[in-house]
Amino acid sequence: MQLRKSHTRKPGFLLLALAAAILLLDWVSWAKFGVHLPAVLEKVYHNDNRDYRHLNEATLSHYVWEKGQVAVKDTLRIDMPELEYQSMIGEWRKTFRNDHFMGREEPWLEKKGKYKARVKHNMSDNKWHSCKLSMTGMHRDHHGDLNRFSIKLKLKGEDRLFGGKAVNLLVPESRGFIVDWCANQVFAQQFGGLEIHYTPVMVQVRKQLPVMLLREENLDKFVIEGNRRRESILFEKGYRGPLKDIEGLKAQNIDFEVNSGLDDSSRQAVIMNEASRLFNQGGPELFEAIDEKLMLGALGAGLAFGSWHHLVDINLHWYYNPVNNRFEPSVREVMADPSRVYQDIGAPQAWPWKERQRHYRNYFAELHRRGFDLAPDYFAYLLERDGELAYIKLDKALQTWAQGIQQVLQDTSMQQASHQYYGYWGRKTRYVHHELLGRAQNLLQSFQTHPCPEEKSMETETLTWRGRLSFDQDFVLQPHQKLIIQPGTQVRLSQNAHLIWYGEVHAMGTSTQPIVIEAEEGSHSSGFLEHPQGNCELRYLHIQGLSSFSKGIWKTPAAFTVHATPNLIMDGGWFFDNKTGDDMINLFGCQNFTMTGCRYEKTLSDAFDSDFSSGMVKACTFVNIGNDGVDGSGSRIDILNSLFDGISDKAISSGERSHFLAQGNRIRNAELVFVAKDQSVLKVASNDFIGNKLDFAVFQKKPEYGPARIEFTGNLTQFSGLFQNGSEIQHQGPALETVKNVEDLLYGNLYGKATVK
Repeated sequence: MQLRKSHTRKPGFLLLALAAAILLLDWVSWAKFGVHLPAVLEKVYHNDNRDYRHLNEATLSHYVWEKGQVAVKDTLRIDMPELEYQSMIGEWRKTFRNDHFMGREEPWLEKKGKYKARVKHNMSDNKWHSCKLSMTGMHRDHHGDLNRFSIKLKLKGEDRLFGGKAVNLLVPESRGFIVDWCANQVFAQQFGGLEIHYTPVMVQVRKQLPVMLLREENLDKFVIEGNRRRESILFEKGYRGPLKDIEGLKAQNIDFEVNSGLDDSSRQAVIMNEASRLFNQGGPELFEAIDEKLMLGALGAGLAFGSWHHLVDINLHWYYNPVNNRFEPSVREVMADPSRVYQDIGAPQAWPWKERQRHYRNYFAELHRRGFDLAPDYFAYLLERDGELAYIKLDKALQTWAQGIQQVLQDTSMQQASHQYYGYWGRKTRYVHHELLGRAQNLLQSFQTHPCPEEKSMETETLTWRGRLSFDQDFVLQPHQKLIIQPGTQVRLSQNAHLIWYGEVHAMGTSTQPIVIEAEEGSHSSGFLEHPQGNCELRYLHIQGLSSFSKGIWKTPAAFTVHATPNLIMDGGWFFDNKTGDDMINLFGCQNFTMTGCRYEKTLSDAFDSDFSSGMVKACTFVNIGNDGVDGSGSRIDILNSLFDGISDKAISSGERSHFLAQGNRIRNAELVFVAKDQSVLKVASNDFIGNKLDFAVFQKKPEYGPARIEFTGNLTQFSGLFQNGSEIQHQGPALETVKNVEDLLYGNLYGKATVK
């Protein structure tokens, strides 16, 4: 019998097939992701290992959170329907891990999905609120693994969380753990810039393990309001063209991105068009419109942290300040990857002045090489205008940063905040804290060892006004100039001429020889004063017939505006018959003002409006006022021994976290006498008020604020009043009846008067 030969495959054939399969997979990998198969396998291993490590950290966070051993008090619980959650996870896997992480690691610019969710915050009402949840962030540092990634919540209706409708919850490493946190505190405290607030929050999504995320304040109208600024636009704008710095962004050709806008769309369009024109053309006109102190602060931040990242187009957000007509930069994303900075964290112990100059030049050359030209061009403009003084200004800005960083990091609250992180993130945070503090100390030692030359202040030029003066075009007092106005001087403004005073002003009128500033009939003239460096006094200054300020995009609501001027004295003034605008006199950001013996009469709308200012109003008279007598937002004012007669709306109105004391005043013929709203405190003592329509109104108008409080030395039941549910009432009588909604009865509905624009 003949046996058949067995047909077994040779090992060589199997190896050949395996090699072909590997080559095919490598070809697919290259075609889909742009990398070869070994790199893909390496990334998969790295990613899975990272997931495992973070899962262990999340397990630790769960243990710490449940045992109550972590200092973070804010906790958020987020719930999502199963299908919504799975859809979000599917988006993460497909869009980020596959298309971006596994590919060429391009930024995630595509629009991200929004998913139904609900959120509960233990530190507020501890109730569930409906919201939309989406992932946020462009790069890997935001999307490390499925247990921890950056998200954004947007609440529905009038619901608020942390005072706003939108909440950003970011993985801490995306903001350098505490780098942006520290930088924003220093920028606000030392330079007066916008502060973006950061807070650690424990977050639990569905029934997963809780993790710590960093809540970044949303860039909207609430961050503007919280920084004591007037409502305006917050925007991103490319320098000399559309937004750039990221290849995928270039293709979209976005010229302007508004983060927070105005209700007045036509006004917003005017500001946007002018901002777009200035940023596209660059040069002196733009640079003169940028707030110099804050821009030097932004440049100094780059030197202090060894960073360029906050100066790229999409990170450099701008606020247009409508009070002083300046563009203010923000400091955001100082360094997204802190490990890159801290490799060379230590500054030399002795860094000579000329060596620092060389370092500054190299820094701007590097920015220019990377294509970030706004900062180098701005500093080149300062060099051309000021010479070596530009280096001195920048050197002082860096020294201010070093001092500020040291103060913030040595502050007990920041040290406690650093220890709120735990495990892997805690170690990284404390490392960053240590290295930043070391850098600040080394820089300060360098400045002490080799200080820069003393800044030579420009010699003060004194101008004197006396007799009769006429202006048919704007008069601008420069910061290095001082103006003395002699008693009896009369100033007449025509053809919409404005008085713009940036220097020190001493108007020295007397009761028998007052100083008179009046506008010619038909001329929409106004006054503006800003002098942060010194004292200004306006004595027996009579202002008549002026209008709200309007010059190009620069518009303010008052006939006469004083901005950021400390130690302001207004004595014996008479402010009469303004033609347009919300206010006769507006103080904005003025600390320690004194207003005595002033008379407001026949005003179109509000007489005296105080925004984020503090001081005293004493022995003043308010007669025939179109709306409010004294109106305050975010202010601390004592109103003493003054007369209010013929007030069409509110005699004394305290709003938006103001603290007012009204004592010894006489109020007659007012629609409303005392009003406290939006988390304000109004103390009322020993006043004489009769013949008014409504004596008290206490309510909450804006949802982002809390209830108002009134403290009265007598029995409120003896007076007429409207008290909203939840208001804090302190008086010497029984509990008061409250109502659900006070606002609907005010502002010309049943009581008061609508504002005349």
